[in-house]
Amino acid sequence: MTNQVKALEDIKVLVLGGVVTAPTMGRYLALHGARVVRVDSHTRMDSMHYQRPIPAEFVGDPNGGVWWSSINSSSLCVGLDLKKTEGRGILHRLVRWADVVVENFSAGTLAKWGVDYKTISMERPEVIYLSSCLFGQSGPWSSVTGYGTAGAAMSGYDYITGWPDQEPTPILTQYTDYINPKFGVAAILAALNYRDRTGHGQYLDQAQVEGGLQLIAPVHMDWLNNGHTTERSGNRVGWAVPHGTFPCQGEDRWCAIAVTSDLEWRGFCRALKDVPGVNDERYTTLLSRRRHEEQLEELIKGWTSQHMAEEVEATLQAEGVPSSVVENAKDTYEDCQLRYRGFFRKLRHTVIGEHTYRGPSFILSGTPDSQFAGPALGEHNVQVCRMLGMTDREIADAIQEGGLGALPAAQAYLP
Repeated sequence: MTNQVKALEDIKVLVLGGVVTAPTMGRYLALHGARVVRVDSHTRMDSMHYQRPIPAEFVGDPNGGVWWSSINSSSLCVGLDLKKTEGRGILHRLVRWADVVVENFSAGTLAKWGVDYKTISMERPEVIYLSSCLFGQSGPWSSVTGYGTAGAAMSGYDYITGWPDQEPTPILTQYTDYINPKFGVAAILAALNYRDRTGHGQYLDQAQVEGGLQLIAPVHMDWLNNGHTTERSGNRVGWAVPHGTFPCQGEDRWCAIAVTSDLEWRGFCRALKDVPGVNDERYTTLLSRRRHEEQLEELIKGWTSQHMAEEVEATLQAEGVPSSVVENAKDTYEDCQLRYRGFFRKLRHTVIGEHTYRGPSFILSGTPDSQFAGPALGEHNVQVCRMLGMTDREIADAIQEGGLGALPAAQAYLP
């Protein structure tokens, strides 16, 4: 750990909400030096506490979920019961402490507690406040709630994912929950820059469906401009042939291959020079390959199935053909490139002990990241309250009332 000043040092961030979107924004900011406080509740816990993976010895322990710990790494956690007077009082202190507030409750929820942007900005016009929900804070569908699984369906991902003769195949995650934090952090950084220049904060209203639409803009632009609806096509695309995953030697081993130009096709032919039929005139152009795509795919499967996926990848890449082993989780963890860059790192969690975390997705040359393990629920109750200027008596009163609390696994952190 270095004492070097971090890129976002002295920026104070409050994360309200749960699951993925808001906590992930907090994580991105915390990795580069922001002081992030994550509000959870010891009486109504974030559902991520019980989402897998959970080590066998911690099943049933809300602090045993490594996914919750990973998403909230480098954040301080305070446990509040917002039905209690003292709990709400601490929340009000926090929103007045923060430079940036990030929340992903359903539209209008925080106004009921008096901690919405309109209320807070009257006292603190310099605050930057981001709200993220499925459809944004206004409009006829603004009250609709849901996770990123619904966001992916509403954005159009599910419709185009799958095989032509089968039903849509939803992506196995809350997809838009992972897209939107990147947009959200970019907006927060822009707002911080604006505040540095003007002294004024602002409100950032993020609609997660709109964020999801950004990544498949060509699909929507095709309909808007051409009246054409993109249908499910498995792994095939119109602008590259071959384009797909092909079976290799070993159990459930595959290699992804995409030929996007005539230059790459010539490289592909050199790589498969000993394979009968690869130089057939039916495959010389993109259009002709599309007409005979099924036959070409069978030819490729015949070759890939005789080789290890790593060998296929290396052979094709040597000829300039985009290709990659289809990595499972074990492959990714053991990937030499990721290991070289230190992407995976071991950190010690209060309850779980040492386990593996993902590092940042980019490296700042002048300011190394400052990652530490995710918190147990309420682990930093006393630290956060003292940071807010509360006395030990006030902290004890909040605990006694039940407005401030933690699970038994974190009780050691209470006075």
